[in-house]
Amino acid sequence: MKHLMLSTAAIIVLGACASYTSAPKEDTPFTSVQRLKKIEVNETVFGRPVSDPYRWMEQDDKTLRDWMSKAADQTDAVLTSMPGYSDLYQELLTQSAVGDVTSSLSLHSGKTIHLTKKEQDDIAKLYIKEGKHERVLVDPADFKSNPDDNTAIHNYRLSPKGKTLAFHISPNGSEIGKMYFMDVESGKLLDHKLPDIWGEFRVNWVDENRLFATVMTYLEPSDPLQGMQVISYHLPSKKLTIEMGPNAESPSAPKIELNEFPFMSTQPNGEWIMAETGGARPDGRLLIKKKTDQNWLELADYDDRIISVAFKDDVLYLVTQKDAPNGKLIKLDLAMSQSLEDAQVIIAQGETDIRAVLCAKDKLYVKYKENGADGLYEVKNNKLSSVPLPQKGVLSNLTIDPTNDVLSFALETPKQPMTYYHYSQGKVSQTQFGKPAIEAPEGFEVISEYATSEDGTQVPITIFKSVHSQDKVAPAIIYGYGGYGTSLEPYYRSKMFPFLKKGAIWANCHVRGGGEKGRKWHEGGRGKNKPNGHADYIACAEHLVKTGRSEPGMMGAFGSSMAGTLIGPAVLKRPDLFQHAVLNVAILNPLRVLYAQNGANQLGELGDPRTQEGFEAIWKMDAYEQLEHVTRYPDIMISVGLNDQRVELWQSGKFAARYVDQGKGELLIIRANKKGGHGVGSSNQQAAKIYADVYAFTLNRAGHPDFQIN
Repeated sequence: MKHLMLSTAAIIVLGACASYTSAPKEDTPFTSVQRLKKIEVNETVFGRPVSDPYRWMEQDDKTLRDWMSKAADQTDAVLTSMPGYSDLYQELLTQSAVGDVTSSLSLHSGKTIHLTKKEQDDIAKLYIKEGKHERVLVDPADFKSNPDDNTAIHNYRLSPKGKTLAFHISPNGSEIGKMYFMDVESGKLLDHKLPDIWGEFRVNWVDENRLFATVMTYLEPSDPLQGMQVISYHLPSKKLTIEMGPNAESPSAPKIELNEFPFMSTQPNGEWIMAETGGARPDGRLLIKKKTDQNWLELADYDDRIISVAFKDDVLYLVTQKDAPNGKLIKLDLAMSQSLEDAQVIIAQGETDIRAVLCAKDKLYVKYKENGADGLYEVKNNKLSSVPLPQKGVLSNLTIDPTNDVLSFALETPKQPMTYYHYSQGKVSQTQFGKPAIEAPEGFEVISEYATSEDGTQVPITIFKSVHSQDKVAPAIIYGYGGYGTSLEPYYRSKMFPFLKKGAIWANCHVRGGGEKGRKWHEGGRGKNKPNGHADYIACAEHLVKTGRSEPGMMGAFGSSMAGTLIGPAVLKRPDLFQHAVLNVAILNPLRVLYAQNGANQLGELGDPRTQEGFEAIWKMDAYEQLEHVTRYPDIMISVGLNDQRVELWQSGKFAARYVDQGKGELLIIRANKKGGHGVGSSNQQAAKIYADVYAFTLNRAGHPDFQIN
């Protein structure tokens, strides 16, 4: 996010602590940077006075960037001078060079197309493997505009017969890039290019020659993620038609809001086209029309709470949470009806949390969650059976070979790295693809417990520790998110191993607002209910103290992006408990979200600040505003990516400037990834650097002797 104005705020760099204890720290030497000026903006909104002296940052991007870059250079100089920093960074970097890492995989005609970072590489390349023969399809380094760019592949998709590959490349973590096309057999790059596509949006092929793509229009110059269009593109003729969104060529095109992301899909032999709209929320709208008709029918609105859709032979399979917080699977044959009221229930709501559906030729696969672990149903001829997974864990990257119905999926646990498997004819077989195992710290444990929140709610907390923190009060990172119904899954997190070896612990706090316990858990921490998440997060910290694992002064808060609306207010409410925190690419001034890039997209999760109810709800989660209303601040490290297209820099910049100007805190530092964005597409060095910086800051504030400066 961006803001205009210059004010003189001191950014303080951390210094020494006396010893590795929880004793009060001595005065911290610091380095100041130029304060930024303030331009007073005072207004009254729904009866509440609002002061915003750093609103100028929303316009003066250059001043903000220069200020943050200078502060980040100072931070880097201090962090890297800590005695234990070099070994910590090298251990994290070495992890990245151990074995091949496959992040995604798809199958076609017995061939495997996989996005893999080989042991010798710094960034992933796209490969195709048939039998024992493997070759590179796409090397993102070939698409650099400048030699020092970091380019990355964000998505790819094969045409129905597997002849043509569409793939997305963007530079320097920006996530805004181009869609390129390649002839798979020859590896020749084709003379087609679709510009300005968001990295998460794959094309949807209609047939070998035509596809749908969601593209950016820049209709709203301040927010390129608004006003998106669906275009159809015919490769042989290079004809592009605007099908949906602003300036759609058909007068009967479905009407969508500027902040909705539109998508279209169909099947080569089907009679129907489906359109979806959504955004930063778990559900979306669905519209349908026959290929021979002009008019669209709205099948589902947001209130229908559709979270997953699969389309086969003009039959829709949908997972809905309407009147079913744990989800249910329904079926609608469009040849018979175009109303959800006529849908047939395939799997009713039960104790398991139904998450997603995937169609094969003669069966369905249904992903569910039970007791924190993912499972997979196979549905054939209306009979339900369980796929025999090798172990309980996190399922991801489910894809089906359209030619032979072989299912591919990835599975991981906190103690087992991601491994890809194939499932066919009732049997699961392990592939060579996945991620390498990194040696865990001695006595590595994963402990699941519950913290009691302010209203009595039992909040799951997952604690990762090793023998190095056994039977003693330890430095701790408490990680939280609490947005969009997204769960903190039990992934294999080898990047935490070096931290645990320092005698520290890591805790995931599964606050309301996430999806750990279904739709009710999400709604319990969404919008006006966000303070429940704050209370849950505080309860997790109190739990670590009550169980003797850590104590105030040794616990650090950590979260990214939407977690700014969780962790920012939580640590300001309890600076006695959280004496230091890392706010990474964080939303810290959500009251101004409508003036931010990717801001209007957040209304479904945050609420609408143009209404009194929405304004009051967002005010309580606005950390920048709350700086005015508390008496003491914890030590904070602000972390940003200078090419971030999801959360604008001024969200962090305004918070940092006010923090220092208010004089209620002792320490605020800024770190910056100058060739990165929100974290997507990071290189090995960038990924190792962020973790090394977070750990060094946390251990310094906790008094660890290896991270003090004389």
